[in-house]
Amino acid sequence: MHLAFLALAAAVLFPAVSAQTAPDAGAMRPGDAALDLSWLTGDTASYTLRLVEPMQMDVGTATVARTVADGVVTSVQTISVPQQGTNMTQTSRAAAGTLAPMSQSMSGQGTAELAFTPTVVTGTKDGAPVSVALDAPVFDSSWSGEVAQSLPFAEGYTAAIAAYDATHGLSTIRYTVTGQQTVAGAPAWAVEVVSPAGTVTYLIDGATRQMVLMRMSPQPGLVVEMQRQP
Repeated sequence: MHLAFLALAAAVLFPAVSAQTAPDAGAMRPGDAALDLSWLTGDTASYTLRLVEPMQMDVGTATVARTVADGVVTSVQTISVPQQGTNMTQTSRAAAGTLAPMSQSMSGQGTAELAFTPTVVTGTKDGAPVSVALDAPVFDSSWSGEVAQSLPFAEGYTAAIAAYDATHGLSTIRYTVTGQQTVAGAPAWAVEVVSPAGTVTYLIDGATRQMVLMRMSPQPGLVVEMQRQP
């Protein structure tokens, strides 16, 4: 999930304006040797979208269905926020061994149809043409969660990736492994992720590398979580 999609869900509830950054020259690119992608297999997960501060209230649901076939990983993410009448779907495809992006489509709160090559991103965003030349390959930001799940789990570890998303363009997404927390009675590694879409903390099972919880604060005093259901 991920980061851009969760941020979009939070923005539906609590609109906010975020800043844009430029990619770092030393940021990771798809296929970086530091990423362990051996865990990346088919999986379907359901999440509860919950407002946890300043009050506790379930506000929506999400699912992430991932398949891997013929060297391609496909992720279909859906989110529903009934009180806003919002339903969003995002489908992303990438090379399973490197997370080099291939395509992305999004419908619901805005639309996008993007195609990726190592040198250009093309397609449409809300009906407007997109054509962005790349100096080097970049990640599709919709895979930012999988990048977090693939990092070395060591407290204090930091990394950055060069990424693209249809809303914020080219940017750097920064990762910091901050330690371990307890989720539903089990330990999980916390990875703080900062991008133009906002700051998200991913909580990841160290043994399976499953995403168990995502947390973000779209505005001061507001905290939104997505927790994986059994």
